[in-house]
Amino acid sequence: MRALVDDSLLSELKIEFLENVAFNLLYEEAKNLFGEVAARQLVYKIMKEASKSMVERFRSQGLLNVNDVTTALSLPCKAFGVAASCEREGDKLLVRVRECPLLKFDEDKSGRACITMMSLVAGMVESVTGKRVCIITPRVRFGTSSADLVIKMLKSKLLGDEECLFEVRAK
Repeated sequence: MRALVDDSLLSELKIEFLENVAFNLLYEEAKNLFGEVAARQLVYKIMKEASKSMVERFRSQGLLNVNDVTTALSLPCKAFGVAASCEREGDKLLVRVRECPLLKFDEDKSGRACITMMSLVAGMVESVTGKRVCIITPRVRFGTSSADLVIKMLKSKLLGDEECLFEVRAK
C-alpha cells in the first residue's frame, strides 16, 4: 500500500494540530464557555500539569536530565524556538526573551501564547525543583499565593517592550 503523505508532511500536520490546540483553541473555547479570567487560569493549570507530567515521565525513562532551574527555564523556550537567555543577578535569575515565534498566535494581544509558555515553564520548574511556582504578570497572577518561587514578568513584547523580561526568585 502506498503512503498518502510523506513523513515530513505528517510531522508538520502533527505540529500544526498541537500548536493550534495549545495556543488557539484551548484558550478561545474556554473563554467562550467560562469567561476570560477562568479561561486563563484553566489553560495555566492544564498546561502546567501536562508539562510536569511530561518532565517526570521523560526523567523516569532516563531521556531527560534536568536538575536545575536555569535548564528547566530554558528547555521549553528551546523546544518552541524562543530566543531566551538566563543570567544570575544576586539572589534572582533574569530571563530575557528577544525573539518569540509564539507571538504569531497572539495577534489580538490577549496573552494566550504567553500564558501557555509560562505554564510550561512553571510545570518544568516545579517538576525539577519540587517547589511551587507563582507567576505574576501585569494583567494576572497564576499559581498559589503560598508559592516557593515567584516568576514575575517585568517587560513584555505584547505590551510594547522591546523584549520580554522575567525575574525568578525565591519567595
